[in-house]
Amino acid sequence: MKPEALGTRIKTAGLGAILSLVPVAFLELLRGAAGAAFSPAGASLRWGMVVSLLLVARAGAVWPAGPAHWFWPWRGVAIAGATAAVALGYAWSHATILAWLTLGGLYVLLLILAKGAWDRTAANYRRRVRLLLRAVVLGAAAAAAGSIPIAVGQIESHFADEEFFVLLLALALALFFVLLLAAHLRASPPPAFERPPRSGGTAPPHLVDCGRAGTGWRLGHGAGLSDQLLPTGSACL
Repeated sequence: MKPEALGTRIKTAGLGAILSLVPVAFLELLRGAAGAAFSPAGASLRWGMVVSLLLVARAGAVWPAGPAHWFWPWRGVAIAGATAAVALGYAWSHATILAWLTLGGLYVLLLILAKGAWDRTAANYRRRVRLLLRAVVLGAAAAAAGSIPIAVGQIESHFADEEFFVLLLALALALFFVLLLAAHLRASPPPAFERPPRSGGTAPPHLVDCGRAGTGWRLGHGAGLSDQLLPTGSACL
């Protein structure tokens, strides 16, 4: 590994560790507002949860390549399958641990999809349109992160909670996810892909044919696109 690449990875890891403290601080503020005492052990556990979500989301990241091609590695497919399996297990057993794992899997998938859509706008649109689309992406992902867990909980409790309390809880989850996504976006390197021509060009053939030919490519950090596409021989990473 080149010293520049190693330095970039160390810098990215350090930035991710620092940014992961922001969602944790938000959770601690919510707990303090609810009257819960601060616990260093509990805060460390929640920080570990946030770091785990960010690491898993980065491992299964979707990479755009050209105007109409997304690459989802097998790790991302495995994450989606595991989340679905855990959700089915929770629906059958109602075990608390499975509920937390399902929520974590949902947030990881939302992080993966939101970052993929975010990166897509960087390649294909002008600045004003890009800002508008990113606002839509952010709003949709935050709305899903806040509403889906609350909706499931309300259905299971037969809508026993006050509407105002439910709204506050949904907003808190949405804000937590926004902070989580911000940390994910800032701590993840931008994808390496070519900006398509304004006349409507296509992605480079070696990117388009990556999955069909059975040869994988990993997007890395280098001076040019040819340096950033490193053959792996397995999957589109």
